[in-house]
Amino acid sequence: RKIWAKCRYIYFKKHFGILNTLIVELFARMNKWNLMLISVLVLGTFLRFYKLLPNLIFVGEMGRDYMDVWGMVHGTHSWLIGPRTSHEWFFLPPIAYWVYVVLLFLANNSPIVINYFFALVGSFAVLICYHYVKKLFNSKIALISSLLLAVSPAWIDQTRASRYNLPVGIIFFPFIWFLEKSIKDKGKSLGILGLILGFSMSFFPSPFL
Repeated sequence: RKIWAKCRYIYFKKHFGILNTLIVELFARMNKWNLMLISVLVLGTFLRFYKLLPNLIFVGEMGRDYMDVWGMVHGTHSWLIGPRTSHEWFFLPPIAYWVYVVLLFLANNSPIVINYFFALVGSFAVLICYHYVKKLFNSKIALISSLLLAVSPAWIDQTRASRYNLPVGIIFFPFIWFLEKSIKDKGKSLGILGLILGFSMSFFPSPFL
């Protein structure tokens, strides 16, 4: 089946172009699991974007974060230090701030763009969940996990809050997959596992641990 699908893709791409090929692949690969996954994805996306602006979550810490981003752009805040934690001596890595800089620049400093961005990221998490849980278990368990993630009030609230620690929960899925893989291949995947761990810690360490 994999060889046949690859041959079909190559044939259509050669004779009909990439756009027509993608349309063919969309329908050719459609099955009950994909249809249910699309339904779950649509539901999760709807719940994250529905009335996003009228119910915008904007707390004082977010305002402070955006002012720090303004300071980075204008030279009054370091590009190497992220947000301060509840401990006066402990600052987080600035990777989320770098994302904020790009988003705010593209949106002419409108903070709403960050809420839209994280709503999109939170929606994409449904696919990430399905992909890695399917690898760990099977399509049925992956679909149930994705549905729970899509409709979870805690996840939806976390997505709408648009805080810098949201990506940690999403990075958790590939971390678990490579953790199991590194056990099976006797440590050959530990490098990738460490890279994923470091990347997650660059957003926010505490929830991940």
